[in-house]
Amino acid sequence: MISASVQTTLLDGLATFKNFAVQLESDAKLAESLPVVSSSLGDLVDLPDQVQSNLIAPIQSYFSSLPAGTGTIEGLTDALKSVQATGGQALGQFADGEYLFVLSQWQVATPGTTPLNLTSDTAGLALQLGTTPSLASTATNTLSISFGVDAGTASPTFFIEPSTTITEQLQASATGITTTAKLGVADLAITNGSASLNATANITLTDPSNADGKGYISAAELAGTSLPQIEQSVLSGTASLTLPATSTETTGGTLTLNWTGDLSAVGSSNIATLPGLDSLSTITGTQLQKAIAAIHEGKIGKAYFARAWYDNHRGSIGHGKAAPVPEWLDYELWQGPAPRRPFRDNLIHYNWHWFWHWGTGEALNNGTHEVDVCRWALGVDWPVRVSSNGGRYQFQDDWETPDTQVIGWDFAQGKTLSWEGRSCNGFPVENLERGSLIYGTEGTALLDSNSYTFFDKKKKVIEQAKENESVDPTDTVSASGIGLDRLHVANFLECIRTGSRPNSPIEEGHKSVTLLHLGNIAWRVGRELHCDPADGHIQNDPEAMKLWRRDYEPGWEPKV
Repeated sequence: MISASVQTTLLDGLATFKNFAVQLESDAKLAESLPVVSSSLGDLVDLPDQVQSNLIAPIQSYFSSLPAGTGTIEGLTDALKSVQATGGQALGQFADGEYLFVLSQWQVATPGTTPLNLTSDTAGLALQLGTTPSLASTATNTLSISFGVDAGTASPTFFIEPSTTITEQLQASATGITTTAKLGVADLAITNGSASLNATANITLTDPSNADGKGYISAAELAGTSLPQIEQSVLSGTASLTLPATSTETTGGTLTLNWTGDLSAVGSSNIATLPGLDSLSTITGTQLQKAIAAIHEGKIGKAYFARAWYDNHRGSIGHGKAAPVPEWLDYELWQGPAPRRPFRDNLIHYNWHWFWHWGTGEALNNGTHEVDVCRWALGVDWPVRVSSNGGRYQFQDDWETPDTQVIGWDFAQGKTLSWEGRSCNGFPVENLERGSLIYGTEGTALLDSNSYTFFDKKKKVIEQAKENESVDPTDTVSASGIGLDRLHVANFLECIRTGSRPNSPIEEGHKSVTLLHLGNIAWRVGRELHCDPADGHIQNDPEAMKLWRRDYEPGWEPKV
């Protein structure tokens, strides 16, 4: 039987939790306006009312239907299971003087409309919309909660387990948006625009101090502890806006904005503007940029070592033989600056990478992507020492470059970078076929295309953001990731239009590529290289320095 005192403690404790939910709704992390829409998740999902109708009311109804001081944990569990919003399971148990109820996947979805609102505060540009369209929206609240009463203490104590989680999700979209807008000084006519938002607030209750030694969050802690001490909130998702527009100042175009990652601030955005509005500030950014900025600001202490890798399951290329040039191939043009050699049947389309005459191996085929990120994270330019080890181990065929290679670079700032390439053994590192680890004095960062995870010195995850697109990391067409490729191209085109400096200037790309060339040179001469930290040139090694440049087909020599 559930005594009257336990019943009272349970209902009073849930009332305290309801008041705590009011604080959650007003928490700044949830109340900030989201990109694209003017409503916050807290405005659209009434968590306190849901606690009242789906927890407190069923329990009150159950107890009121029975004589005072009666009722069973099984009966109360059944009453909670009967709530229409409850999915998953509701379980009750009694052990060690504690009544514990586990209610999983209680979910309420509320349809509605959400006003579209894009201002300079959320977009980073001066855009004012005329008639404000509304997005059809669905706000969903999911509560996975473990709560109960500890009857083994001097007086019964209501508690919530720290494993309790609350998820608030907002999905909103609209098509056929027709309105007017003002972008800077330009008056725009918007026709058939579209907008969408998928935002999620994940809240986890914690008990970091465990002041009472019980390992749970008591009603007193819910009522008297400042919110940030017992809850952790992460607001994430994606948002996009596409506005085809015409203007008297321009020939027309489309204004597009996309965000991904942490939506409490613009985590990632790409703005392609109307032609003719050269004065408009352009924002380009990614989660990767955010991660690198955090590393530079000391999130993992002093970053001193970066490790990058790439692996694949490439097969043998066999032993080729001379063959007629296919009719679809302009072999003369294809060879470009390389001195002419007869066509062979195991060269094109892809295997030219593995011949020194045309290619540079896996190091410059795929290593450049992560090495560039590592150099950016460490803040280094040219090395003072380069080593390279490995060989062609998997198959005995025409493949000349290493299929297994480890290159190391030491820098004058007391930092080291390494890249490991395994072309024919696809066993992943950190469950990733390619990626980078940045090690610091206070933690480590794992970088994967446009995703990142920060760890403290005890391997605990302290921050994480995931790319929202599924990408094949070994794709030979778009090996660096669909999302980043799109941002790179957009930034490149914007620089052509405005004359602005690209996010990755050519001189920075030159440094990253040259590091891999130095690694190949070290492997080909079979020894460590010593380099000038001012420009990367090889010192005191004439044989190695001969490989600084390639041989050119007459007439194809570069002219500077």
